[in-house]
Amino acid sequence: MSSSVVKRTPLSALQPAIRILIVEDDLLLAKRLVKSLSLACPNYNFCHASTFEDALRLNQELRPTAAIVDLSLSKQAGPEQGLELIEKLVSGVNSTSVIVLTGENSVSYGLKCIHAGASSFNQKPTSPEKLLTLLEDAVNTSQIKKTKKASGSERYSIQIKRYSSSMKEVIELADFAAHSFQPLLLTGETGTGKGWLAKKIDQASSSKQFVRYQPSFTSADLVNSELFGHEKGAFTGALNTRVGLIETADKGSLFIDEIDSLSNESQVMLLETLQEKNFRRVGSNRILSSSFRLISASNQGLEALAGGDVLRKDFFHRISHLKIELPPLRERKEDIIPLAESFLTEISNSQGCKVHSISHSANAMLSSYSWPGNIRELSAVIESAAWLANYRKKSVIEAEEIKLNQSSRIAAHAKGSYQEQLEDFNRKILLSAIELTEGNKTEAARLLGLDRSTFRRLLYSVKKMNS
Repeated sequence: MSSSVVKRTPLSALQPAIRILIVEDDLLLAKRLVKSLSLACPNYNFCHASTFEDALRLNQELRPTAAIVDLSLSKQAGPEQGLELIEKLVSGVNSTSVIVLTGENSVSYGLKCIHAGASSFNQKPTSPEKLLTLLEDAVNTSQIKKTKKASGSERYSIQIKRYSSSMKEVIELADFAAHSFQPLLLTGETGTGKGWLAKKIDQASSSKQFVRYQPSFTSADLVNSELFGHEKGAFTGALNTRVGLIETADKGSLFIDEIDSLSNESQVMLLETLQEKNFRRVGSNRILSSSFRLISASNQGLEALAGGDVLRKDFFHRISHLKIELPPLRERKEDIIPLAESFLTEISNSQGCKVHSISHSANAMLSSYSWPGNIRELSAVIESAAWLANYRKKSVIEAEEIKLNQSSRIAAHAKGSYQEQLEDFNRKILLSAIELTEGNKTEAARLLGLDRSTFRRLLYSVKKMNS
């Protein structure tokens, strides 16, 4: 037979259980998957289909909670048939979550799978541990979708009036991420809007709360206390019981910025929490549970750090089921003016500033600037210009109110590649800040508006460049 219920259980007996459909034309591989996953998930029922037609039939009969799908079930039909199958599986009334496991190595197929509705795209071979983690997340996501459908909850999308073509894919992936419970990793240069996007994703997901945290450079005990909470007397200075951020984020989103700043000990504890869905406060043996979606962010290339001293490889894989990279502002010039206008509107509405528009000459200055500080720098420039115009009793920001970093403007006309100019700019501004603070690096970081982790990495790259 081309399809079978692997546990040889009558279809009628599968009613209340969590059912997993494996769609794979390689029968040997299918048996291996079923064997390893059955041992890890004894409460799940697994069924197998080796063809497109059998997959549709079993989907109709069993209404599986999740499916592991090979993208190419036959050489004749190719990957396009797999994409069609994904769309049919996710569009059903049973809210099936789809994990793609395939030999196709094209990035474009990965994007097509995500756009078709798949929860994740994975190339063969994939480790059993990773597949198990993906399966658990897919089951959780499917159950959340069913709960929302049963309660009549409305599906929200990320609403942004205008954005550049380079941001189109980012918004599409973010909208998909908002309706998935998988851990999400946001990457991009400092100031590109990772925190803003995390908040947008949370708002579109209708979560109960959004909890934001950036690890401080104190002891690992204090970081663990902030994340997991602690019991009274757990350590010196623990005068009262403290509820941690993980507990607070239950039924919501926990956003950890600069995730690579977590100590190895904290990574291990958080990894266990993500896998087991429970945790213990520091100094307590009582097991608590918290169901939250983790959104992580970093301005570093974490793939290169994974497996080294900074980031555990298993932790990286666990936090990066979905990845979204935000492009720098210099690569999406069309966004500069809409963003500037939105910042000005926010300032006018919330702070009582009486300036409501930006002149053509000011817009020209904004558009021609390289924005090394990205969106964060643009926001600061607009706020400063708005209040300066307000002080001058103007209702429009003119070019003379726009105060840009002169070093960056000169760099735009300097010799050398963009990367060389950027490194030279970083070197000058870091060394200048250290000189102004008489060698106090903590104060220098605060002066530049950087956290110590970012400052330390930039300083290390400068020293490496000069060595």
